[in-house]
Amino acid sequence: MLKTNIYRVIGDQKILVAVSIKDKNDNVILEEQFKDGELYKKVEMEYDGKGNVVKVIENEDGFETLSVYERDDEGSLVSSITKTLNDEIEKVEVVFSENEKTQTFYRHGVLAEKVVERETDDFDETIHYDVDGKITKRIVEEAYEDQTHTSVFDETNSLDQLQIEFFDQSDEMVEKRVFDKNKKLISLEKFEIENGLILSHYIQQKIEGGLLELNNKYQYDAQENETHHRIFTPEGKLLGLEQKKYDKENRMVEKKFENLSGIPSLGLSYHVVYEIEVS
Repeated sequence: MLKTNIYRVIGDQKILVAVSIKDKNDNVILEEQFKDGELYKKVEMEYDGKGNVVKVIENEDGFETLSVYERDDEGSLVSSITKTLNDEIEKVEVVFSENEKTQTFYRHGVLAEKVVERETDDFDETIHYDVDGKITKRIVEEAYEDQTHTSVFDETNSLDQLQIEFFDQSDEMVEKRVFDKNKKLISLEKFEIENGLILSHYIQQKIEGGLLELNNKYQYDAQENETHHRIFTPEGKLLGLEQKKYDKENRMVEKKFENLSGIPSLGLSYHVVYEIEVS
């Protein structure tokens, strides 16, 4: 068993914010979250012999749900149900046929949605249907030699969004472009990858009132653990710095982020330490 106590460090104070427990197979069997020193969320998980989740009990501020998952001999999910003591929140039934997977969703005992995933020689397709059998969304993914195109269509079969991903000879994604329904570029991401590790990640995204541009740089130790993540403007001004430390077993023991810009979308500065107990 491996127990990790997670603390937020504020000045000289160390405040417990979460606890995680893993079994001998490295499966998380318990997660607890704390607020102002009080437990407010608890999640317990059970697994089958193949490491697949079969049961989850979640309690948040006294509201408890039970989720049960059923799988076939190959480990594929065939049904799931989430319920409280008095109400069935959601039930999912999964049926497989040749080159097709159908998921039927029920919420509070009533049919809510059906999703059909289909593979063909030319493309993969996912279709969402409402309770009346009408298409609400269709997603088509086409694969080419060095790129994939994912088109999202609305209920009228009009293009809503197009995403194009580009890959290098090692099948690593090196660029992603997202276009709106008018095929205007709204997001661009570029990746520099070396030996399977991301060295840089450039982001250009249209936001309300302007354009967001960030350049992320990453560093790793000899065991390929990420140790530094720096966020820059295109001009090279440092906006944020995240640092991570690990023990000899490559388990994270400390993480610290400093928002040097004051930009809210980058998140708040924090300092977290992880205390690990092995039994």
